[in-house]
Amino acid sequence: MRLRKESRIACTPQRYWQLVLDPEFDRRHAIEALAVARYELLERSQEGDVLTLRTRHFPKRNMPRFVKKWVGEELSFETCMRVNLATNEAQATMTLSVRPDMVTMGYTMRLDPDGPGRCRSTMDWEVRIASFGAIFEGFVISQLKPALDASARFINVALGAAPREEVPRPADDPRLFNPAAEINLTEHCNLRCAACNHASPHLPKKFASLAEYTEDLRALSQVLHLGELRLVGGEPLLHPELTEFCRMARASGVADVITLVTNGVLLHKLPAEVWQLIDRLWISVYPGVKLRFDMADMERKCQEHGVELWKKETPSFQLAMLNNPHTDAALTRHIYSECAHAHVWFCHTIHEGRYYKCSPAPFMPARLALGGTAFSSHEADSIAIRNNPQLRADLTNYLRSPEPLRACSYCLGHMGVEVPAVQLGKAALAAELKADHRQTVELIQLKYRPRGAPLGT
Repeated sequence: MRLRKESRIACTPQRYWQLVLDPEFDRRHAIEALAVARYELLERSQEGDVLTLRTRHFPKRNMPRFVKKWVGEELSFETCMRVNLATNEAQATMTLSVRPDMVTMGYTMRLDPDGPGRCRSTMDWEVRIASFGAIFEGFVISQLKPALDASARFINVALGAAPREEVPRPADDPRLFNPAAEINLTEHCNLRCAACNHASPHLPKKFASLAEYTEDLRALSQVLHLGELRLVGGEPLLHPELTEFCRMARASGVADVITLVTNGVLLHKLPAEVWQLIDRLWISVYPGVKLRFDMADMERKCQEHGVELWKKETPSFQLAMLNNPHTDAALTRHIYSECAHAHVWFCHTIHEGRYYKCSPAPFMPARLALGGTAFSSHEADSIAIRNNPQLRADLTNYLRSPEPLRACSYCLGHMGVEVPAVQLGKAALAAELKADHRQTVELIQLKYRPRGAPLGT
């Protein structure tokens, strides 16, 4: 049985592949748009123009009885997608964990230009199921159609091409919608990672105020519905009131999902109640950093509590925060318009009574001050949350604005050159604040440089 699906996407083919081949975006896409219960990244590799992405999905257990009878309660499927970046064509095969010899499923995909800054995707699906034939094939095809619509919608929202408040939600919910936002429970960290885009290795010890964030989330929850609220840092497990923050986040009703993001160093001390309050646990695993727990045990614990585990191997960072500003306004606009932190991963940040469109912006003035640069941007780069009778209107206008933040003039977004994820000593930390970043274009990865920009050295 075959199905053809065409969708119009509000970006160029190059930007589309950049988006959907990013493992973190692919994870969110699978969970939030395709409603899978769990997602695993198996491989991401590139040879020449061909990029391979292998993933495993665990569907939710809401299958019809006749399907459960055939495949059982435990089902997953592995997808292997190979994309030719030169021809903008992709091929994917999907292998089920049960009865793989009886099921053939996959698709081909092609991207074609569809006007300035737009493209059209054409997907040709083929589903073949032996023995039961058309009954199961028809069921799979019937599930594919709404899933592909939801997928295209999710991608266009991420690209800013569709108003976020139009994302499907309960009919009686009048709030704006945004896929995610973050709260920094601490500004400091127990690691000293090079190129940290939260500036945590440079900032003094500082804990978020539970009373202030309770006030912020209560105000936001009246006008904003988040798909995910991330509790981040610094290192959030350093906060002595971590459990209370998790309770507050859950009670606020501002988000469907509560995610705890940690480097894992203190995870063996995680309070028992936190397991009951979070939906996802994101562990960023850095080279050379020892974790005092067994990952297999952690996986079992997550499964026991119904918590989705995302183990993110992080061998490197992208240089983001700069010591010298961009001198080209067009380059600053390019960096902002393409910034995955703001528009793809939605690292929007709730910080000290204000809402920011990215994670580096709240900490840029403090970091620059350590290097001797006076920089003020908080009011220009964010909107007030507390005691703001115009909060919904202000938030709507802010999220739709195409204008770069002031902090963008000192930032490369996600496009900076890769920096190994190493732990810095005092001398290296001091050198990081003094590095010469005047040759901005040379600090951007080649694939992200604007057309016509010099290649550098």
